[in-house]
Amino acid sequence: MGKPSVSFFAMDFVLLFAVMGFIFAVFDLSGLMFVSELFLLLAFIFLLAFGMYMAYNNKKSGWALLSLTLLFLLLDASFILLTAGKFGAALLATILFSIAGFVISLLNMISHPDEVRIEKFEDEKGYYALADSIKSEEEPNIEKTFIPGKFIASRKSNKFHIAKCDWAKRVSKENQIWFDSKEDAEIKGFQADRCVV
Repeated sequence: MGKPSVSFFAMDFVLLFAVMGFIFAVFDLSGLMFVSELFLLLAFIFLLAFGMYMAYNNKKSGWALLSLTLLFLLLDASFILLTAGKFGAALLATILFSIAGFVISLLNMISHPDEVRIEKFEDEKGYYALADSIKSEEEPNIEKTFIPGKFIASRKSNKFHIAKCDWAKRVSKENQIWFDSKEDAEIKGFQADRCVV
């Protein structure tokens, strides 16, 4: 769980106004429509809160849940507009802020990198523990060396990185393998990571 992004705080602001507008729009209704919309309001609040919790924990599915819930909120606000025929500031705020929240959540779904999940997995030591438990029949014939070069790899991986890469900094000293060139690393059977240009 990292530091929340600016878009997370923007989504907090947007959801506050979208839900407040929907609350005022629902309490402006009467009869059976009021009761049904009140239950929908509670469901929307629950789903939005759960989606924000997942987004706070860097889960891409949290942004997906937020976008779907906001889409349904937008459709429901449009339904209220068409059936009740009441168009006020509360309903307008709900529609506008739902659209803004939908756009923010879609942008976060698209730009949310998969590396966040990988880094979290490695931080929990599950990645290296799994690699330690796998016994290879044939150990690669690679000498351990601690002479710094331009590129670094781990004995437990098949990728090599530039020395300044975040992944390179995670390689423990006992597993470090250094190379002076890309060709040296590729000859030894390693593949270039995305950081290697």
